[in-house]
Amino acid sequence: MAQLDQSVLDEIRARADIVDIVGQYVVLKRAGHHYKGLCPFHSEKTPSFTVNPERQIFKCFGCGAGGDVFRFLMDSQQMGFMDVVHELARQYGVVIKVQEADSQQEQKRVQLRRLNHEASMFFQQQLQQPVGQIAREYLQQRGISTEIQQRFQVGYAPESWDQLLLHLQRQGFDEVLLAESGLFKPSEKSGRLYDFFRHRIMFPIVSVNGDILAFGGRTLNPDLGAKYINSPETAIYQKGQHVYGLNLAKKAIRSKDRAILVEGYLDVISAHQAGFEETVAALGTALTPDQARQLLRFSESKRIYMAYDADSAGQKATDRGADILEQVAQGALLRVQVIQIPDKEDPDTFLQKFGPEAFEQLLASAPDFAVHYLDKQLSQHDLSNPVDKALAAKACLQTLQRFKDPVLRDEYLRYVAQRLEITEQALRDQAQQARRRPAKKGFQKAEAPAETPRIQPLPLQDRDFMSELGLLHLVLSAPSKAAVLAELSEMRFADSYNEELRQYLVTMAEAGLELGWQDLLSVFPGAEVQQRLSEISENPAFQHLDFEKSLADFSRNVKLKCLGTQMQQLSQEIQQMGSHSGEAPADSDASHDTALQAQGAEADQQATYQAKMMQYMELTQAYQRLKQMSL
Repeated sequence: MAQLDQSVLDEIRARADIVDIVGQYVVLKRAGHHYKGLCPFHSEKTPSFTVNPERQIFKCFGCGAGGDVFRFLMDSQQMGFMDVVHELARQYGVVIKVQEADSQQEQKRVQLRRLNHEASMFFQQQLQQPVGQIAREYLQQRGISTEIQQRFQVGYAPESWDQLLLHLQRQGFDEVLLAESGLFKPSEKSGRLYDFFRHRIMFPIVSVNGDILAFGGRTLNPDLGAKYINSPETAIYQKGQHVYGLNLAKKAIRSKDRAILVEGYLDVISAHQAGFEETVAALGTALTPDQARQLLRFSESKRIYMAYDADSAGQKATDRGADILEQVAQGALLRVQVIQIPDKEDPDTFLQKFGPEAFEQLLASAPDFAVHYLDKQLSQHDLSNPVDKALAAKACLQTLQRFKDPVLRDEYLRYVAQRLEITEQALRDQAQQARRRPAKKGFQKAEAPAETPRIQPLPLQDRDFMSELGLLHLVLSAPSKAAVLAELSEMRFADSYNEELRQYLVTMAEAGLELGWQDLLSVFPGAEVQQRLSEISENPAFQHLDFEKSLADFSRNVKLKCLGTQMQQLSQEIQQMGSHSGEAPADSDASHDTALQAQGAEADQQATYQAKMMQYMELTQAYQRLKQMSL
């Protein structure tokens, strides 16, 4: 059986930001150092679900759910642990180190990434060689600086049939891997491989985590084929799953809380050079749900500016892209705005001609997608003609039916009435009839998620239970751990999961090892322990504690609980011993020896009884002393 290497889990945790992952399923809003949203595990109207980006854990104060990124996906998507590991590893480019069959496939992915890296370095070197002069001149004409070329790893594929092939062969890559890389094609006549990209400006397609997955090439000779060609799908690259430039744009998207979506490689590069580093492209005119999910998770307000070309294909792509974004947002109030690029221009040429200030003005004046779409519908009719006006109203009302938010629907209805120069009431009367018909797809609010059966909620009102959690919080968070560990080593927790954590932490401390939150989440993947760990981390009662007072209070409460339990057990044992003392033997004719044995057993029992009574009195005195300290 294949065994998973612990380093795989550690690397996934390092790469898979829990805010990004949870943000794909929950609309999160920043609240101080945390993020909050509606819990996906139970129905609620007021957010009680929090995500801690520092400790990489989530916690719901409504239903008690909590844990790390693995636990979130296991519970929210009903996935097994290994399914989650494989999915996150695929998404974040982590190689799963195993000892059996699928290790070969993973090894192939590793080799393909290394091959692509070598190919990218080759293309970049060729750009700086004399053979790359024509490519450098082209980039200079397009206003692309050397610095921005290096940032995007732009290169040049020479006009050669085998230069890249020979280079990679010298690097030790075998024929099979080269054939599967997407960088070469087999000759129809001889079957020999030849370079797929020739005499082209090369744009590496990079994953959000920085791995080179594929390439796009822009021809420098229109006679050599299509203007743009891209790598085919491979073991590490699937079309529609990656967003061009997102690896460089994600930080700016978060800081500016907006993303600009364009069509082409040079649109992205020119925008970044002009200061719009939140710009990305969909690697093709059709935005896919996977790309939309990646894009939306980095913007808290879900504000997306679409800056597609002004031609017919670009406008159709805008409509499809906005609809995909609305569906993926799952009912969140999405802010899609359409940048009005002048006819015969694209973002690249517009920035070259008019500069960043003019582009910023386009952003400031960009209408939201609903207004853009309604305007387009209205422009298809002669509004001076009563019949056309009625048809325009009908078309717009069909669009308005898609909006489930009543405030938005009402605002857009007012806008349409003003554009048609009719009363709002006339349009509302027609809207009442339109609402009785089923709405088209798009702009749909997702149904409330079915409640997932959860583990038992924690007894947060129990003082003793919370004191156990408090001591665990101190040993994990307090700067001085020695005093806490000294207390923990002398007590036993009533809650079995808390006790499991206590024993582990004490054992590790005795071995000279210090563990953090992520270590514990890795060691204890079970839902019950992760639930407690998230409570320890996120419960407001444990924030800003006075260390000495809290240590004393928590320890006293746990010790009182422990003493009380011991006293109760001893009391029951003493009562049982008392009920059996003085009983006559069952056989009155028992021998003298048997009688002596009975007397000896009774004496032993009496001694044990006295010892237990003494122990009970000592426990009672200790209990009373501790109780006095709490007054």
